[in-house]
Amino acid sequence: MELVQLKICEHIAYITLNRPQVYNAINSEMVKQFSSCLQKIADVSTVRVVITRGEGANLSSGSDLKQISNMSSSEAGLIESQHAEVFRLLDKVRPITIAVLEGYALGGGLGLSLYHDFRIATQNAIIGLPEVELGWTPPWALGRLVDIVGYSKARWLTLSSSKLTGVEAEKIGLVDIVFPDKDINNNIDKTASRFAGLSIDIITATKQFFHQMSANNRSKEWDNLAQKKFELCFSDESHIHNILEKYRS
Repeated sequence: MELVQLKICEHIAYITLNRPQVYNAINSEMVKQFSSCLQKIADVSTVRVVITRGEGANLSSGSDLKQISNMSSSEAGLIESQHAEVFRLLDKVRPITIAVLEGYALGGGLGLSLYHDFRIATQNAIIGLPEVELGWTPPWALGRLVDIVGYSKARWLTLSSSKLTGVEAEKIGLVDIVFPDKDINNNIDKTASRFAGLSIDIITATKQFFHQMSANNRSKEWDNLAQKKFELCFSDESHIHNILEKYRS
């Protein structure tokens, strides 16, 4: 089964997370297929824009807790580190990358969107980082969150596990554009078309410039540190047992 689907239409590539029965929860096979899609896009010189979204009107509910529920803390940390390594590849993608936040965009789903150049959302999207409330720290993407919304708001979103609508997320700069839920498909195409006619060399040069400006927040070291903090929390099952037990078979 294709857990990630790729469709290329002239200058626009569409990546679709395809596990709608579990709200596109991110597991290792999905990440592997996502990486393959990025490689295929790199081989097509005509692509100017990459759109990432989820099947079933949800971007993603986050990491697949069923996959990691029976793992040791180090095993779970390694899995999350591998996910981050793949999503960091989005920095090397020459076209503009846009994530579509609709329905659930939680935990790793929001994290994935933070590795994109832009985020567009529906008004009623449910956006947030529930990890601290569950009993562990987000294992990656926190440096990206700081890069986008600043330290103060990043701390609040993470420690409070607050869930925002698309409208609220736009107000703090977490998403760039918000559209009514019913109009999202038309506006995705309009937004993509806005960039489709640009020179790929100019796109790449401009992206590289901004990446260099924010190199500290985008550093792999932040993801590595977050992984270690995640492992530390995940190793203490006294406060996460009830959460993980729901997913254990």
